[in-house]
Amino acid sequence: MKLRFLLIILSITLSLQAQDGFLMDVKKSKVVIPFQLLSNLIFVKINVNGTDLTFLLDTGVSETVLFSLDENQSLTFGDVEKIQLKGMGSQAPIDAMLAKNNKLKTPYFSDENHDILIVLNQEVNFSPNVGIPVNGILGDDFFRNYPVEIDYLRRRIIIRKESSKMIKRMKRFEGIPIEIIKDKPYINILVKSGMGETLAKVLVDNGNSDALWLFANRTKNISIPARSVPDFLGKGFSGEIYGDKARIEYMKIGNFELNNIITSFPDSISTQNINTTIDRLGSIGGEVLRRFDQIFDYKNRMLYLKPNKNYGQDFIYDKSGIELQHDGMEWVKEQVEVRSHHKGEMYDSAGKNITNNFTYKFDLKPIYKIFNVRKSSSAEEAGIKVNDQIISINNKNVHKMTLDQITKLLGGPDGKIIKLELLRQDKTVIISFRLRTTL
Repeated sequence: MKLRFLLIILSITLSLQAQDGFLMDVKKSKVVIPFQLLSNLIFVKINVNGTDLTFLLDTGVSETVLFSLDENQSLTFGDVEKIQLKGMGSQAPIDAMLAKNNKLKTPYFSDENHDILIVLNQEVNFSPNVGIPVNGILGDDFFRNYPVEIDYLRRRIIIRKESSKMIKRMKRFEGIPIEIIKDKPYINILVKSGMGETLAKVLVDNGNSDALWLFANRTKNISIPARSVPDFLGKGFSGEIYGDKARIEYMKIGNFELNNIITSFPDSISTQNINTTIDRLGSIGGEVLRRFDQIFDYKNRMLYLKPNKNYGQDFIYDKSGIELQHDGMEWVKEQVEVRSHHKGEMYDSAGKNITNNFTYKFDLKPIYKIFNVRKSSSAEEAGIKVNDQIISINNKNVHKMTLDQITKLLGGPDGKIIKLELLRQDKTVIISFRLRTTL
């Protein structure tokens, strides 16, 4: 199983005033920011108006979006106005608020005059799908003023002032020209999905966890391979996104070639709201980008790439057909062994030897539910249903696991047996199935 949640803001129906973006402390030559990597997505800590929040770092958006605060968090906004947002998906625009003049900062890197879109529709919140609290999305303003290096292996972002040291470092990478359109980076790649090679302009979108998206309905030169699987592709501002998954022969970025890439082909309904004024044919996402060390240099219109140890890994398609999400917390009763500090043997009032004492405690534990089951998958054929709550996987209780750990547990080779203990309408159900390659 591979967790997929894509918050895609592709054609927002407003034009924000240009901002200065994030600036470095004048005394610093570089800033290092750690990040958390989940499902190929980058999450960073940012302080907003005095409150520490978690943001998805996303080159695929031009605005900063706030959509969630927990009960212990509060924010004060000044100048606020109502707007509407439109994005990928089939539904109508959603209401939002535009808050101006906000202060965003992380140590030695800050923006004192930042606009934030506040989304009122809580269905947009994707915290349940990554298993950690996520408050929003941070886009173009983070990348605008300096070269930004992303090191997926060390889980860190390095921001450097342009200097002779930076220029020397860039020489170790291959430079790819980028075009900045509406504050988003685009590159040209070569893909083969059809009769021959096709030059395709794609969005560089590290807020998309998948490898590659192609819009086959926009050109005759790209076709969906015969061996494809209908699938749920993710969720955008305007609803759920469906389409097909298939493997294309290869993709070339500069002198780098990646083969047998699992590619998403969203349907025409989902892509109808994408801006058609540019000749965009798709996106490259985190499953490709995590294979490179990269430097985004927006000022000089360049993306620098250097393969890392992930580069040669195969592209693996989910074999279970299950999509999970975190669905809150519940009190769980656990048996705890209490060991005595007394030396020697211990006896109860009836004279029986006491070897161990046990008591019970109640802890808040995460709930994991199934929110999508792929059609014709082995999970669907075994009878697994949407809203089933997972209690254990192969006799391992999931209460002590993260969503990322569960994802890995549901992976494995063809034929591996997955045994799920499920809670369905207050009844326990045991279902087993075998992992099966469909692509």
